[in-house]
Amino acid sequence: MESTSRLSPDPLTLRTTGKGRRLVSNTAINVLQSPTALLIQLFLTPYILGTLGRSAYGIWTLTASVLSYLPQLQAGLNSSVNYQVPRRHHDGDLAGINSVVSTIFAFYVAMAAAGAGVIALVVWKFPVWFSVPDDLVAVSRIVIALVGVATLVTLVTSVFSGVLTGLQRYDITAGSRVGFLLARATAIVLSLSLGAGLVGLASAAGAVQVLTAVWVVYAAYKVLPGLRVGRSAVDFALLPGMLLYSTSTLMYTSGQLLVSQASKVLVGLLLTPADVADFAVPFVLVSMVGNFVFAMTVATKPMTTLLRAEEEEDKIRRLYFLSTKYAVLVALPAAASFLLFGDEILGAWVGRSYHGPGGLLLAILAIPQLLRVSQLAGYSVVTGLGEHRYFGLSVLIQAVSGLVLAFVLARYFGLGLVGVAIGISVPELIGSGFFIPRYCCRVIGVRVGDMIRGSVVPAMTASIPVVLYLVAARFRIPIDSRTSLISMFGGALAIWGVSAWLLALGRGEKELVSRRGAEIFSSGR
Repeated sequence: MESTSRLSPDPLTLRTTGKGRRLVSNTAINVLQSPTALLIQLFLTPYILGTLGRSAYGIWTLTASVLSYLPQLQAGLNSSVNYQVPRRHHDGDLAGINSVVSTIFAFYVAMAAAGAGVIALVVWKFPVWFSVPDDLVAVSRIVIALVGVATLVTLVTSVFSGVLTGLQRYDITAGSRVGFLLARATAIVLSLSLGAGLVGLASAAGAVQVLTAVWVVYAAYKVLPGLRVGRSAVDFALLPGMLLYSTSTLMYTSGQLLVSQASKVLVGLLLTPADVADFAVPFVLVSMVGNFVFAMTVATKPMTTLLRAEEEEDKIRRLYFLSTKYAVLVALPAAASFLLFGDEILGAWVGRSYHGPGGLLLAILAIPQLLRVSQLAGYSVVTGLGEHRYFGLSVLIQAVSGLVLAFVLARYFGLGLVGVAIGISVPELIGSGFFIPRYCCRVIGVRVGDMIRGSVVPAMTASIPVVLYLVAARFRIPIDSRTSLISMFGGALAIWGVSAWLLALGRGEKELVSRRGAEIFSSGR
């Protein structure tokens, strides 16, 4: 698309339509699960680290990082399911949905068989690759096997999650996610409190993961009663077209994995499992912000697909403006917090269990994180339009070049963990700060200047009061305890909420949020 339609700097919401209410509901549901995930992760990370120790925690982190590549065997096809289901459902084509789901399910079963071979290789070589201490070699192999099997079950059944999100049933997927997180956290705490160690941790997490996968399958059948998965519905002629669409998603997710997981693997290969723990802990904080914003924006993808099917191009552009504004509104204060209070945040969180240069790592990762997170909204919209090939390729190039630079800085310049952080950050600054925003604007059909005025400027303006407060707190408020840190951030959150309402939201947005909030409150009474 080469259109450059100009939009008002204060775009209206989709407030007058059922689709607008559905989008707000889905976004709210996704966002409401984020505090649960955040609180659980805030608790579990220091608990596991303190209970197992740095080396065992590093092995647990490396297990998750290495096996996180198994879902890539999906070849990004869940994105195609998420794209095809709303289109076919809109046309009343239930048989087409069954054909899509059955075909992808059969493909995933074949890929899971290949994945079993990969797991066997990792079980064999893991202790050698990552210099696992002798007393943890056998344990690390059992952990890999347990987590690997659970991951394969999730891989095969993930097509049903694509059905649910394609039908915009984020209430079910988010509820399943919250239930999984709570059950997983409970099982982990029980296993570790009983002294089960790493094997108990892996067994508990894997069992809950499998049960959650079974629940998602059941939910998909309940939501779409005519859903049928069988050999007769398989049509492998669908695969080429779906793979063509999903390849771009695969490149994007591969790039994200290379940054988020391969960086930890690189640390493990160059250093020790204990160093992996020191790198992973601050990276978890950065990831939390990205996960929260992704939850805010993920519902825009199927909505964009539906709007394109109905030729509502102007509403697609408005949707892009709004979701980008909200992403920046969250990411900017978070980045400022990491820059100014990295050491204090880590000290209050994990205490003496942490021994790495966490504050410096958070400061290095803060700005690239701000830029990357601000582009998540654009990715969801562009993916919903089916025009995300460049986006995926760009992220993959960023990730590969970042890993190469990280390896050089850590290995040949002796910068260690700091070198890895700098290496993965530099390409992300360039790609997310320049190339990706321009591409999104071109595809969606808006001028970059209009996007900046309509999305970035309101978010930055609303963030100025809270950033000034954080800077003043850095130099004026003594942060000498966990209580003082929480109190300081409580004040920052209050300032952020007021300034966001007054300076970032337009009248239409305020009306919609107020109306929807009143509806939720009334239904809950």
